Order: sequence, then structure tokens, then C-alpha cells
Amino acid sequence: MPKIYPLEVKNLVLALISSEGVSSHEAAVQTGTSYSTVRRWVREANIAVAANKNKYILKQLESRLKDVSEEREVLKRAAIIFAKELSKTY
Repeated sequence: MPKIYPLEVKNLVLALISSEGVSSHEAAVQTGTSYSTVRRWVREANIAVAANKNKYILKQLESRLKDVSEEREVLKRAAIIFAKELSKTY
């Protein structure tokens, strides 16, 4: 049966690796956890960070698409107005 570590240990390991630049092996030795467990925690944390980054990028792209769509509608209306003005002069 796998050993279950407290959440504080997991957070400490991830802080050592991400903030202090300690290797996964060194973090495992310092905290008394297994190397494979540390690697799994790091992998899971990286996946979570990537997912959050993707959500942020998606939100930014959706916002930009909305802005560009609104700009396009304004330009379409302006083109119609200019076309009407141009047709009146000829």
C-alpha cells in the first residue's frame, strides 16, 4: 500500500523545487519522501499550471475575438454609409 503524506509535505516539496531550485531527488531526501512520489507531485503540478495557463490564454483570445468582431461590425456600417454618400454624388 502506498504511503500517504500530509498535504503540508507535498506543499513543502513543491515549494523547495519551484522556489528554491532544489532538485526532485534532493527534495525527496530532505523531506523523507520517495523520489517517485515527488516526481508524480511535480508532474501533477506542471499539468495544473499548464491547464490554468491554457484557460487564461483561451479567455484572452475570446476577449480579443469579441473586440475584433465589434470592430468589424463598425467598419461594415461605416462602409455602408460611405457607399450611400458616394452613390449620392454620382
